[in-house]
Amino acid sequence: MRRALADLNYELSPDKLKEYVLGLAEENKGKAEHTAKALKLFIKEVVKLRDSHLAREFYDLFKIPRGKINYKPVNLTLDIVKQIFNNIQDLGAKAFFLILAETGLRTGEVLSLRIDQIDLDHTIIHISKVTGTKRAYISFLHEKTALWFRDVYLQYRDDFVNKYEDSLKKLITANPDQGIDVEAWESGQQFQSFVIFTFIITSLSNKYVGT
Repeated sequence: MRRALADLNYELSPDKLKEYVLGLAEENKGKAEHTAKALKLFIKEVVKLRDSHLAREFYDLFKIPRGKINYKPVNLTLDIVKQIFNNIQDLGAKAFFLILAETGLRTGEVLSLRIDQIDLDHTIIHISKVTGTKRAYISFLHEKTALWFRDVYLQYRDDFVNKYEDSLKKLITANPDQGIDVEAWESGQQFQSFVIFTFIITSLSNKYVGT
C-alpha cells in the first residue's frame, strides 16, 4: 500500500488511479490484483471517512485484475500413489490418505466421517450428503482396504484415543465453544482420529488470527 501511494505521489484522482491499475495489470496481473485489493481497502476504510461520495467514485472506478492460474494437477500413476502410501509413517495420516485416494471424497468429508458410516463388512462408506453442488450417498472401499482398517487402523485409533484423551479433555474445558463431543470420540462413534488436530488448528486460529 505504501508503494502504491508513493507511485501515485500520494495523490488520488480518477484518471490517475485508473491509469495506475491498468498499467500494473499490463506489467504483472498478480501484482496488480494485490495492489488493487489494497487500494480498494484503503478507499473503503480511509477515504470513505472523509468523503463518502468521493470514496464511492474511486471504489467503482476500477476492477480488481485477476491473474490467470496456470496450475494443472499432475496425474499420478497407481505406482506413485502406492509409493506415497508406503512412505507415510504415521498410521493416522496413512488412513487419511488412503480414503482420499481410493474414494475421491473431499478433505472435509473424510475428517467428518463417523464409525457408523463405515461398513467394513460390505466395504461401503455411507455419505448421505446432499448440498447445492454434490449429491453423494455411498462410496466403496476395496476389500484389502477394509481389512487394513479393521486389522491396523482401528487398533491404532484405540491407542491414539487412550494417549490423548486427557489432553483433549483439557482443551475442551478451555475452549467449550468448539462443540467437540468427547464421549462420542472416545466410544468410537467418531471414525477419525484427526479431530484433535483440526480442533487444535481451529482453536489457534480463533486465538491468534487477526490479532
